[in-house]
Parts: sequence; C-alpha cells; structure tokens
Amino acid sequence: MKCAEAIVKTSLADVLGGESFYPPMYGYVPKGFSGNHGDYCEEGDQEAADAGNMISYDPDDAKALLAAAGYDESNPLHITYKYSNSGIHGDVATVLQQMWQAVGIEVDFEAVESGVFYDQLDQGDFEIARYGYSAGDSPIQFLDLWTTGIQVTAAVDDATFDQMVADIKQIADPAEFITKCHEAEEYLYYENVYVIPLFQYTSQYLVNADLAGYELDGTNTFYGHAYFK
Repeated sequence: MKCAEAIVKTSLADVLGGESFYPPMYGYVPKGFSGNHGDYCEEGDQEAADAGNMISYDPDDAKALLAAAGYDESNPLHITYKYSNSGIHGDVATVLQQMWQAVGIEVDFEAVESGVFYDQLDQGDFEIARYGYSAGDSPIQFLDLWTTGIQVTAAVDDATFDQMVADIKQIADPAEFITKCHEAEEYLYYENVYVIPLFQYTSQYLVNADLAGYELDGTNTFYGHAYFK
C-alpha cells in the first residue's frame, strides 16, 4: 500500500509517451473484457470507488503508513527494485524511484539482462520488480496467474485466494462468474496489495480514414464487417 499510494500513474504514462500508448491501470485486470454492465475493468474500478477501496495517489497517507510501520527520515524504508535492462524498463524504474523517494522510501536499482531477469522472477529472486503479462479472453486467466500452483515459486502464496479462483472456475452462470472475478480481484489488489498495476500496453495500427465497421476485441483481434466509406 505504501508504494502504491506514492505512484502517479498518469505521470508515469506521460513519461512513456502518453496514455493512448500506455493507459494507466487502477485495477488489476486490464480493459477489453466484458463485464456484467460494460467493460469489466471500468466496472471493477467503479465498484471499488463506490466501496471506498480505490487505491489512488495519496502521498500523505503513504507517509503516515510508513511512520506507523516505524520508518522515518532517520530510519527510511529501503527497497531494491529489479528490472530488465531492455526496452522502457529503465525509464519506468527511474520514475518510480523518484516517486517513492518523494515519500521517504530509499530505492536501489538492480538491472538484469532480460533472459536472466524472468528466470530470477520465476524463482522468487527479487524484493520488488515489474512484470508484464498477457492472457486470453477472460479475467480469470489474469487472476489465475497468481495462484500458488501456477507460479514457479510463489510470490503470492495465499490459500484463500487460491480457493477463490478454484471456485470461480466451477461457476456456470456468466453474471455470477464476473461478480466473483471482481471479488477475487479486490482481494488480490485492493485488500492485500499483492500486486500494483501500473499501465497496460496497447497495439498501434495505421488505419485508412475511410475504413469503417470494425472493432478490436480484448485480444486485439479485428472483428465485424469492415467496409470503405
């Protein structure tokens, strides 16, 4: 929670090129999946906001939480942030370091070659790190990634969460399925902050201005009946 409340996600997206390329994430499951009342992600964000569970930028509360845990200027929280040394990862690390330092968290970097990086994360060899995932066409596939049996070495080892996901997989009713996915997501992120969603990637396309009648689904697959105006 302390690290999460110190992050300005819109500013992070701006540094990387803008929100159209890297939309900020305020829940764990990204946009693009169907919920009970529209987009699953937007639906979950609204439910969390209505329940007072939304985790947003709040540096004062982050400092208060640090103080309550015994950290202050004379005894700062010290973390090591591990990241892959390819792509945008170094820029993300630098911005996160600045945001965390602003609330009194001292951050060291450990940049690792990309092939080694993912092996180390799989083995649990990190204190805090950023990882990107892609999954198929259902929110449960993102939630399932953090069950104990799916992880090589469990960074999230929570029998309650494991059972929530296992129970969801047995649900046949579509509306109940989505509702329970939201509950599991709230437990994973809003209640326990096992993960801190930052932003999602987008696929960029050049499209003829006269092309109409098409849409993209959550897996970036075109569908519909495209035609030229």
